[in-house]
Order: sequence, then structure tokens, then C-alpha cells
Amino acid sequence: MADTSTVYLVSCVGKKLDRAAFAKDLYDSTLFRLARCYVER
Repeated sequence: MADTSTVYLVSCVGKKLDRAAFAKDLYDSTLFRLARCYVER
């Protein structure tokens, strides 16, 4: 049986936090947050 998992790629953005964080939390822009919300729904 074929694996039918879907993979979404969300592009990085220029604005980042000034501390260590997971990639999903590191980027701090409206566009990144909207893209992340879209793929996590």
C-alpha cells in the first residue's frame, strides 16, 4: 500500500526571535504565522 501522507513546506522569513527556539516557533512574521496555521489545520 502506498503512503499517502501530505507534506507541506512553509518558507522561512527574515524576522526571527532573538533566542533559541524550535523552527516552528522561531520565525516571527504575520505571513509565517498564517502559513503555519493553514498547514496545521
